[in-house]
Amino acid sequence: IHVEQSPERSLGQGFREGFLCNLLNPKAPLFFLSVFSQFIGTNTPNWVRWIYGGEIIIVVGIWFTLLAILISNNYFKKIYQKNMHWFDRGLGIILIIFAFTIGITAFSI
Repeated sequence: IHVEQSPERSLGQGFREGFLCNLLNPKAPLFFLSVFSQFIGTNTPNWVRWIYGGEIIIVVGIWFTLLAILISNNYFKKIYQKNMHWFDRGLGIILIIFAFTIGITAFSI
């Protein structure tokens, strides 16, 4: 298979692409709504809500920055490309177990 290399992107272009991808992803806000609805009640003060929101922005920003640095490193890129099939299989098994557990829990009375 012949694969053409994509053109180099500037740091700003990469940031903008990633930011828009995450901002426009409908799963992200739904995930955070489902998580925070467990902890934030109607009586929770607004300042606490703002702290939760700020915390999420900081933590997710740090996570994505570290992940981008890690996967752009040539050493880790080579390791991933060499073991990609094992990585995919492992995650597939984890997701199947997760789905099975949810199914058992949802249908048990």
